[in-house]
Amino acid sequence: MAAHKKSTTRRDVERLLVAPNENPIELAKKLAALEVEDPGSIEDLAASGEVSRRKLYYLVNIGRTLGHVPASQLAAIGWTKASICEFRRNPAGDSDLKPATVPI
Repeated sequence: MAAHKKSTTRRDVERLLVAPNENPIELAKKLAALEVEDPGSIEDLAASGEVSRRKLYYLVNIGRTLGHVPASQLAAIGWTKASICEFRRNPAGDSDLKPATVPI
């Protein structure tokens, strides 16, 4: 990306990567959006060595899965539980998180 200007999403990701554990939900969503905007950008970030490749791709996958879920809902259940929940849409079509053990 040295030949052209960085996107707003890329700048947001770089800002969030300074302290990746402070807001992992926002970082995950931004990383997923960046991968769509600029395929291969996650590899570039991994090459910088600030965050491991494994963690970056873990966050990208979480961001893809959680992209439709409001951050307030994710914050209410917590990052760890959000990462292991089964994500479903309720019959009304609204975004909704339900743990796999809770009947819908």
